Amino acid sequence: NMKSITVSAALAILSSVTAEERKVQDNFPYAKPTFRFTPFSNLDTTTQTIAEGKLGYTELTWNIHGLNPTEKKRWTALNSNERDGASLLGFTEGTWDCFINHYEDYTWDELEAKGVQKDYLGLGWSQAHWEHDIDGVPYTEGRWWEQLVDVEKRHANGLCYFEENWDKNDMTPNDSFFPHP
Repeated sequence: NMKSITVSAALAILSSVTAEERKVQDNFPYAKPTFRFTPFSNLDTTTQTIAEGKLGYTELTWNIHGLNPTEKKRWTALNSNERDGASLLGFTEGTWDCFINHYEDYTWDELEAKGVQKDYLGLGWSQAHWEHDIDGVPYTEGRWWEQLVDVEKRHANGLCYFEENWDKNDMTPNDSFFPHP
């Protein structure tokens, strides 16, 4: 009958979609500053000089996101030298605060004003967590990207997280027999 043919056809179409195609596609509120997700040794010397001289990066702190203390500052908290360096590299307030700081230097109320509080809520954060009124952090903080469900990944994308920076992958090239990611 017609109904069983339709169901069979739908199942055939669904099963033909690979797991990779079903994977949540990254969708960010700003264009991804791809240079920041390039290993330090692959950057041109001008970019390396600006990153080191104005933003205090080293090869190690560039290659592992979150290690450079400058990344803990929101755009407006950067000093003039740091902001100049960030601008020269191509950052804007939006790309810095989202991809580098992930709004971590904002108050809970400021997160709402920026429209990203919903993304932190979707990752299990509450005002009490944010303001350190309770011990601990949300369960999502202890998960790898692949352990997040799709809706959590979408909320993480809203804060400019994706697999490599969520998992804090080391971008240092490793050509050994056992290369890391």
